[in-house]
Amino acid sequence: WLRSVQNGDGGWGAKAGEEYRESDRTSYYANYELDTDRTDTGYRGRSSTMALGSKSRYSDSLSVFGEQRRQSVDNGQSGLTHAFGLDYAANDHWTWGGRFEHGTIADALSGDFTRSALSINPSYHNDKVKYGGTVEWRDEDGRSLGHRVSWLFKNNLGYQTTADWRFQGGLDIAQSNSDLTSGINANFTEGKVGFAYRPVDNDRLNALFKYTYLDDQSSAGQLTPTRNSSGNGYQQRSHVFNIDAIYDLTPKLG
Repeated sequence: WLRSVQNGDGGWGAKAGEEYRESDRTSYYANYELDTDRTDTGYRGRSSTMALGSKSRYSDSLSVFGEQRRQSVDNGQSGLTHAFGLDYAANDHWTWGGRFEHGTIADALSGDFTRSALSINPSYHNDKVKYGGTVEWRDEDGRSLGHRVSWLFKNNLGYQTTADWRFQGGLDIAQSNSDLTSGINANFTEGKVGFAYRPVDNDRLNALFKYTYLDDQSSAGQLTPTRNSSGNGYQQRSHVFNIDAIYDLTPKLG
């Protein structure tokens, strides 16, 4: 039941959970988490989350779940979210996942708002190719946010070009737009292309060659003004090339 307990300057934190199996196909679970350093709400402080849910496997290829989550933060923010999802193995290569969430967040400072999210998660694999992706749509509506719509696209691809070389690539794009103010809009793009070298005839050498492009256009509310200007301190756009290599000099020294 009790999975972990920790203590620090922020106070006590803990994770606990339990699962009950009604049959080989259906189970029920309850999970509780007390987090002392949750920052995704814009505040540092303690938060607690209680989740109750069930999972059912209807066939060898289809499983579904339903979950209710209750969250409370020390700053007075609380919320109740209903989540539903399914996973479907279409064949030996393709797997599809779907998730839907809807909830209401009560915030003493910025007012209540509702949030809905829908995501689709395809994945594919064979002897040489591995792919995983996510497409997520999120809709938020409230007094301080206005009507904000966010999109997330996430893709990862691996391809075994030869016995010694593997291609690795990824592209993540996130966009958020509000009809109330541009101060809470944000755009994020990260693309990665690389090759991994793992020679079959010489397993003492492993190397990775990678290029990363990052364009992080954060919202105005997330940036600090410069000393001589009231504008944003910076927006990040980076090109990064890196080479990582490991060579085993001896069986015990690398």
